[in-house]
Amino acid sequence: MSPVDEETIQARRHRLSSVPRACEGCKIRKIRCDRTRPCANCRTSNISCRYPNDKSRSQQDKAANREAHEDRLEKRLRSLESRITALERSKATPVIEDATILDVSSPEPRPTDESPLFEGDPSFTNQSFQASESARRTVVSACNGDNSAIDHSFNQLQKCLRASQGLSRNDFYFRKSTSQAVPTSTPLPVNLVTYVLRRMRDRRPIFLSSYAISDLSVVENLCEKVYSTSELASVGEIASMHGVLFFVLKELIAMKDPLCQKFDLATSLDHCEKNFVDAIETYEVLAVPSFESILALTMGMIKSQGEAKPYLYWKLVAAAVSHCESLGYHRKSTYQNFSSSKAESIRRLFWTVYTFDKNMSLVLGRASHMQSLGIDSQYPTVSTDLALRAWDESFVMGIRLAELQGRIFADLYSTTTMAKAPSERAQIISDLSAAMEKWHLELEQIDSEGVNNPHVFHLSRGNWDILFYSTLTLLFHASSTNGVELQISSHCFNAARNSLRAHLDFFPQYQKSQLLSDDDYFNWVLLSSSFIPFIVTFLHTIAAKDMANVTLLEQVVGTLENFRSSSQGSERLYQICATFTQVARKLVQSQQSPVGSYNQQQNSLRISDTSHGTSLFPPEVIQDTFGSSDLNSVNPYAIDILNDWLSGPPFPWDKIDVDFDNSHSSM
Repeated sequence: MSPVDEETIQARRHRLSSVPRACEGCKIRKIRCDRTRPCANCRTSNISCRYPNDKSRSQQDKAANREAHEDRLEKRLRSLESRITALERSKATPVIEDATILDVSSPEPRPTDESPLFEGDPSFTNQSFQASESARRTVVSACNGDNSAIDHSFNQLQKCLRASQGLSRNDFYFRKSTSQAVPTSTPLPVNLVTYVLRRMRDRRPIFLSSYAISDLSVVENLCEKVYSTSELASVGEIASMHGVLFFVLKELIAMKDPLCQKFDLATSLDHCEKNFVDAIETYEVLAVPSFESILALTMGMIKSQGEAKPYLYWKLVAAAVSHCESLGYHRKSTYQNFSSSKAESIRRLFWTVYTFDKNMSLVLGRASHMQSLGIDSQYPTVSTDLALRAWDESFVMGIRLAELQGRIFADLYSTTTMAKAPSERAQIISDLSAAMEKWHLELEQIDSEGVNNPHVFHLSRGNWDILFYSTLTLLFHASSTNGVELQISSHCFNAARNSLRAHLDFFPQYQKSQLLSDDDYFNWVLLSSSFIPFIVTFLHTIAAKDMANVTLLEQVVGTLENFRSSSQGSERLYQICATFTQVARKLVQSQQSPVGSYNQQQNSLRISDTSHGTSLFPPEVIQDTFGSSDLNSVNPYAIDILNDWLSGPPFPWDKIDVDFDNSHSSM
């Protein structure tokens, strides 16, 4: 019998009184701690046992703790690898088929967040907290002598109130729910995951520089939890781990990493994608808030945009925003409950969701899910490491651009602001355009000396330019007053042309780099940014009789031809833009001017309201312009879209009505 088993009652009481709290490992896993040093649970799990008041948590020990954590992870992965190898030998089947099955059908998986559910100041719980504290102070001040009983009563009351805010999976399921968390799935081979983690440690991937997470330990912890033999992984942990590894594997394949020679990464990528999709398409990831669920949803947003599915993207954003608000990630006070490294990871993830929400809000013309009024969370910290600093500064600039995009929609395109007086709208546009120009100037001043993956960093500047000029086009287009007439200023024309030119400069560089396939580039850049500038440039071309702009449009259509076979959406967009370009050339050559009133001196255009069924291009104009022989080359759908666009808010995907479901992108 061990010394712990022989412990007397008196000795146990003395020990428990000297160790007032459970160790951190048991606290995180929500299991009973016997408060020995080390405790029985930590000895069984072969992990370090620490208590809140231990000196081992000092700053000077963090580096040693990190190394120890990495060693433990590698040992556990090697142990699993040896077990899988033994199974492989006994059954003579591939490792990937023999790997441990991920069973997450437990009725109460391990909680993944320590913070309570967030409630605002007006909530019943917070009002009760304030009332109880005020009552306690009043009673104590009115009484003399020993107040310990009073303090104990009020402490018990506040303890009950805090318990009501606790996060439990059961809070998000009906009482008689019989749903399973996620179908069982086979994880990636342990030896592959081990090599990938080592590769990420040796050579920092682009993924950790420009996406939702920047701390490698987050990925390592996810892998450790999912491959652990002592505990069941939550659905969010399984989904987020496979989501992260999916994009890391894609990057390794694109960069032709040496691991491609050691493993069949393409097959592993397909397998990883299946596991990710199986996990993320569960109720739990969408409904139960946790850091891991938000990370999984963020990976899903990136993947859905890569598949040209903006409406799926929008649904995932809605769920992620709801999780962030439930956990209080938008409030600065929440981060006091976490260590500095954990708080930084949460903060970075929150602002990624914020950026995605504001950007897609403007792309789709829908109100943002995340209301900026209640946000006081700080921006992510900019690293002092030269390899990371420029990436971090760019990430913060992305947040600031998202804030401007949110203001553009809220102040100029929302239902309540569309009726503002022209002078008031003009002032808003002037203020926002100045802020946009200031933003762009600061972006260009980022010092990239010593940056990690310098070629990719400089390549990303072109993407920023496309997004900047596309957003600027929408801003200046807001000078129009719906229901009266459409007004397009010279500022709007110039922004639109600059967006198309940025695309023409940017596209050859991406093709040369081979970091993205043509399909990826089309879905990421063109579907998000460049259709509105194309329409605005088309209108200027036929109004000003500008043959140089015809050439510009034709060059853009030439690049679109590279993508037209990637999906039904890309084919339709190509046909629409090709039709606009054909019409522009014919009208410029024929000297016809069916497009409103063009002021050559001001380089501006006024077009009468088309909301009452009046087409900008009546059939007789098309007939006269093309003649009967070329009339079949005109896509009438493109003309209908243009008329709809002119009579309403300029948000393309509600107008184009692309069938994204038939996409067969190579993603």
